[in-house]
Amino acid sequence: MLYMISYDLMNPGQDYSKITEELERLGASKILYSQWVARLTNTSASKLRDYLFGFMDKNDRLFVCCLEAPRDGIFWSGQNLLSKIGNI
Repeated sequence: MLYMISYDLMNPGQDYSKITEELERLGASKILYSQWVARLTNTSASKLRDYLFGFMDKNDRLFVCCLEAPRDGIFWSGQNLLSKIGNI
């Protein structure tokens, strides 16, 4: 599946290396400053969110979106988002 991964690191001067190194290790490609795409198998948006959030601080924000129809029917998953997507 093809996933889009976006994040905000909330502390000024925060070290991006933990999350960027892990995204690079997974074979992800950076498309914007804090947005990546990755083709991954054997995962879901929520599992990828939980995994990647382990490389971030608890107040950071993370959004993972599946860009192809997933088997589980869950296209996206987020952590600490500014708005509820259902309200948009």
